[in-house]
Amino acid sequence: MQPFIGVAEISAALGVSDQMLRRGCDEHLGMSPTSYLRLRPMSRVYRVLRRGDPDAASVSKVARRYGFRQLGRFAADYRALFGELPSATLRRGLRPGMADLVLRQPRRSA
Repeated sequence: MQPFIGVAEISAALGVSDQMLRRGCDEHLGMSPTSYLRLRPMSRVYRVLRRGDPDAASVSKVARRYGFRQLGRFAADYRALFGELPSATLRRGLRPGMADLVLRQPRRSA
């Protein structure tokens, strides 16, 4: 897991002011540097779950690997961003084409 890097550290490393970094991020990314810093690890989790790696068969394990500690908040933010729960992404990754099937209940004879 990488340590958290803030806007001030990024600005200093680039040799620009915080304001210039914010303006550049807004212009090129369409979001603030803080929003991007939050989005990046979430996108990394998505890629790992979508890949369907059996070693990553635990959503909580993957989320923690990328720095998420509050798993309930993580799941809500993930769903808001990707439109599904992280467990659904993982199932789809492990069994491509199978997670979207709807199981039908057998008909009961009258």
